[in-house]
Amino acid sequence: MKTALLTLILMVPGVFALKAEDTKIEKIYEKSKAVKLKVGSGDCQIASSTDGKIHVELTYSFDKKDYEPTFNESGDTLELGEKFLSNHSRGRSKWTVAIPDGLKFEFRAGSGGLVVKGPRVDLKSSCGSGDVQILDAKGDFRLSAGSGDIKVFNCEIVNLSASTGSGDHEISKVKGKIDLRSGSGSMKISDTEGDLGVSVGSGKIVIRNAKGNLGASTGSGSIRAENLTLTEKGTFSSGSGDVDVDMPSGDGFRLKLSAGSGDTRVRLNGKPAQGFFEFSASKKHGTIVSCEAFDKEEEIGGSNDSNTTIRKSFTRGKSTTQVILRTGSGKAELSK
Repeated sequence: MKTALLTLILMVPGVFALKAEDTKIEKIYEKSKAVKLKVGSGDCQIASSTDGKIHVELTYSFDKKDYEPTFNESGDTLELGEKFLSNHSRGRSKWTVAIPDGLKFEFRAGSGGLVVKGPRVDLKSSCGSGDVQILDAKGDFRLSAGSGDIKVFNCEIVNLSASTGSGDHEISKVKGKIDLRSGSGSMKISDTEGDLGVSVGSGKIVIRNAKGNLGASTGSGSIRAENLTLTEKGTFSSGSGDVDVDMPSGDGFRLKLSAGSGDTRVRLNGKPAQGFFEFSASKKHGTIVSCEAFDKEEEIGGSNDSNTTIRKSFTRGKSTTQVILRTGSGKAELSK
């Protein structure tokens, strides 16, 4: 291990300015293949190293009698962390770690945030109440935040797995397999290529310009999806919100929309209705509307209107595409 002076500036919002009373530590490591950083309430920035070495910069304002940073090399792993020597410590810390491509990085924080800009990295991150932001990076990302937001922009990934308890997700210009989950946050996804899975307990989902096998579900929010290209299937469902999807591009796919007490709507937007289209709704509480005439209509189910389902369908052309719209007490609609 060698120690040297490093000047590294990242123009990223949320970085606190260095003050005269702050303490600054800078180190360089040459042999480690993985980095682990565990902090209480500190922030972390991960950047690209240009010389194949790991550069660590720590700036903190805690009193030295209350705070002790740790730097340990264990085999191929560099372990970084913080020890608080008092229950009444006051201050802040910021870790900036520049890494070469191909490393594994694990970050854990109680209430700190994470910003990643540039590297190719196998990243695992867990933040209690801090935000996570990934910019212009490549790799495999497993991200979680309790009450913070997760944002991923302009990245090429193998897998992106991201979850929040009560935070929002914003994903844009990402290529690769994406899996997003939130308890009570909203989802905003745009310009993605690859299989996409989205699940929200009580939030709104908006998807634009997505290509792949696509799935989105919410318990009590709405779903809006437009300018989609389906490779095989698309599934969109809401318990108590509306599901509104533009007719995707592609052929031979299966598109299914379902809602418990909301509307399901497919907008053709000038495209021909090619393939098999099926609509179902409660006879007593739901309605079915279509810009195309039906070939078949039937009633399915029970002894009264409340537990009877109306099902209507039509087929146009020779396409093997299937479009299924289901609702309990809302409206199932195909519009021009």
